[in-house]
This record gives sequence, structure tokens and C-alpha cells, in this order.
Amino acid sequence: MILLFIALSEIVDRVFYFAKQKDENFYYDTEHMYSIFLKHINSKNKKMQYYIAKGITILKEFQAYENLWEYVYTIPKILPKHDSFTIFRMFITVNFESIPANYKVKFKEKVEEYIQKNPQAYELDSFIYDETLSKLG
Repeated sequence: MILLFIALSEIVDRVFYFAKQKDENFYYDTEHMYSIFLKHINSKNKKMQYYIAKGITILKEFQAYENLWEYVYTIPKILPKHDSFTIFRMFITVNFESIPANYKVKFKEKVEEYIQKNPQAYELDSFIYDETLSKLG
């Protein structure tokens, strides 16, 4: 099952990327992939958690998930933390306009906490972290 999620997540990433490169009007139905990810969103398996977060956050259906912001808030806790934090940061950067005010505060605190614990990551990509923080207010 873990290999299925790894493969599915990688396939989703690559297919969407290359299809969009070839044709701006590329249409894809992601409902089935979303239902698979959603079925296992509360998995206790650490590897599955990572690949679910990686895959589900790029699907348009995820925007309608009832616990969207709470789930996004938990993404940085998933191992490997640096990679999960990248998923978290990218999602909030792209979707910052729709983040509720109370979560903007929580997300900003989460980014600041990450920077304090990982100063080397901030040194490498300070402009990315600064942009994320400025979008969060």
C-alpha cells in the first residue's frame, strides 16, 4: 500500500506538470485520486502521510475538504519534516488569499518557529520564507 501512494503521488506530480507544459488547456479528472488520498488521510503510516500530503494538496478537490486548514496546519509535523514543511509553505503561499484570519496567525507562527529551528534553511532561501511571512501578514 505504501508503494502505491508513493507511485500515485509521483505520477500525479509528473503527469500534471508535463501535461500542463504540453497543453495549457489540458483537462484531467482528479476526483478518483482525491477519493483515494482522502480515504487514507488519517493513516498512521509515516510514509503514507507524507505522500498523501504531497499528492492531495495539489488537487483542486482538496479546497473543499471540510478540515482543510486544520490538516494543512498539521503537514509540517509529517516526516521528513523539511520536505513536509516545503509542501506546507507552498500550499499557503499559493492559497494565502483564502486562508481564514485565525489560521494566518497560526501559519505565521509555524513558519517563524521553523525558521528559528532551521536557520540554515532560512539562510539558503530567505526570500522564499520572507515572501511567505509577508503574505501571512
